Amino acid sequence: MIDDIKFYLKQCGLEALVNPGLWGLIYYRMGHAMVGSKFRKINPFWYVYLVLNTLYILFFKIELPATCIIGKRLYLPHAYGLVMGPQTVIGDDVTIGPWVVIGHNFDERCPTIEDNCYIGPKATLLGGITIGRGSKVGANTVVTKDVAADSTISINRMINNRNS
Repeated sequence: MIDDIKFYLKQCGLEALVNPGLWGLIYYRMGHAMVGSKFRKINPFWYVYLVLNTLYILFFKIELPATCIIGKRLYLPHAYGLVMGPQTVIGDDVTIGPWVVIGHNFDERCPTIEDNCYIGPKATLLGGITIGRGSKVGANTVVTKDVAADSTISINRMINNRNS
């Protein structure tokens, strides 16, 4: 949690303290630390988390379930309207734009986003797919198949792949 605060302060300065993305990560880290505990139902902090998370979802429309796995330095620069599935895995140094949906399709599996990726505004990632390390997903793109590492994909077609 302290690393997230330091990262956001480095990115945004003192303005980071009012960035909804930072607060979403703080609530996520709080819930994620408790979600695996068999004593969470008697822990008063669990109920504080549930109330704060519900208010956060209502005001900012950002759902970061405590059951997903989020790596270091997730950056939500314009945090609003993010919906994430419960088994989503996000690597380190990932940037996600506003109004992004990352969730399961009909197969109930959620996407995996590897390190150093950028997900543009209003992108939709569905199903048990993998977004390869260093890839970029453009705005308004719907992704239902794996994206190779170091690729850029926009409007459902591959623009370039540095590995080819």
